[in-house]
Amino acid sequence: MVRPDVRYREEQLDFLEAFVDADPKLSPPILFIEGPHGSGKTHTLKKFFACNEEIMNILLPAKDLIYSKSTCQRLATCLRQLLLKQFPSVETTDLDPFEAEDVYLLQKFINKLFIRFNHLVERVNLYVILDGLDDNSQVNLETPTQLMALPGSILPQAMIQLRLIISFSKSSFLSNYSTFKVPTIFFPKYKPLEIEYIVSQTPGFSDDPLLLEKMDEIGCGNTEQFRSEIFEKYIHFLIESLIVYTGYDPTALIDIMRIKWRCFVRSLNQENIKNTVQLYKSNLELFNKPNERLIPQTSRSDQNSLSGTGSVGYSSHSLCFMAKYLLIAAYLASYLNHRYDSKVFSKKSHLRGGRSSYGRRSKPANNPRYLQPSGFSLERMLAIFQSIYPVRVSKELSPDFFQRDVHMKANVEVYENVSELITSQLLTGLNMHKLGYLHERLKFKVNVTWDYILLVAGSVDFDISEYFSDVVE
Repeated sequence: MVRPDVRYREEQLDFLEAFVDADPKLSPPILFIEGPHGSGKTHTLKKFFACNEEIMNILLPAKDLIYSKSTCQRLATCLRQLLLKQFPSVETTDLDPFEAEDVYLLQKFINKLFIRFNHLVERVNLYVILDGLDDNSQVNLETPTQLMALPGSILPQAMIQLRLIISFSKSSFLSNYSTFKVPTIFFPKYKPLEIEYIVSQTPGFSDDPLLLEKMDEIGCGNTEQFRSEIFEKYIHFLIESLIVYTGYDPTALIDIMRIKWRCFVRSLNQENIKNTVQLYKSNLELFNKPNERLIPQTSRSDQNSLSGTGSVGYSSHSLCFMAKYLLIAAYLASYLNHRYDSKVFSKKSHLRGGRSSYGRRSKPANNPRYLQPSGFSLERMLAIFQSIYPVRVSKELSPDFFQRDVHMKANVEVYENVSELITSQLLTGLNMHKLGYLHERLKFKVNVTWDYILLVAGSVDFDISEYFSDVVE
């Protein structure tokens, strides 16, 4: 077995060589790969199977594991294509992979497919890698259990046996199947020095034409070694500033590094190009801020052109008007006590407590900066959204009180925006993998800071600080 050259993953490669084999007698039916995002799980698996081409394998990324039906059909299609490529003389055109609409039909399809290759001399393994199965919140708790039963449901007389490798990043996923006693290979986070080496191998920076032009403009020694030193300083500054922000993920750091590179090169001059401290001080805004604003890029560029000064580019968030109010409602539901909802959000409180109570807000003594968000039900968030969302009333309606107090009605657009907030991780579900979207006990929590929600509320002229106390701007 050929061993690939993957830095800082020698121990994990030892376990892969022990558990993965072309012979079904020498390999377990299921293998777990656990590790946080950016720990090199997918990269190591790709390198390992690329160096051992005699082992048949299929890698299904997380984007192909959306629903149970699409997962089964995609797996059946890939299995048929792989075996047809390996053995073109075998006839498989009469087998339709789209008939595998669930795991049971997928099992029948695989058995029909594998039995066509009983002319093989030796038994072989076919590995299916389900990469990032826990990243998809649409997959419920039963689907991985059903998929893990597939290797044991293959006919014993089949010359091709199925093997599963499931990679995931959340330890809670492993706890759901702790009684299965599946061998698990753990990939730890990279250390800062290891990340610095991995990021430094990214091509296209030290020989960037913009850097070459800047070096010629300054008039310093335009050598490859000197350009590499500047690139290494840039990487060191970036890692020291944002390694915790990215969760020790080299992929996220490389994305940020590409975004900030041009601004860093433009800041080079004769005073700081050979002075490390001065170079860092001249780019404090670049390394200390995420550079994200809730205003369009054009308005920011217009401000820069009017002021005559250059600054770092900002990216805008494409949240529509309704989505911003839904996010505000989610923030209020996360940080306000549910016992005060009737006083805080009711527009008809004067009907119960007299005219003096109309229009008042019950402000609990709390500051959201110092609290953790609590879970809330979807119905409570929608009720708050219905109360705060501004609704335009037609002039043709009668002008009585109850007509003027019309609330927002639930519709498809509301739920589409809720889905958008969940997809963008501004809303997160608690125990999503165990319960599923439609479970009555499912709760959500908001995933934004106080400063972020102030920007959102300010963009729609909503005074969210009115609902809290002890908030000092």
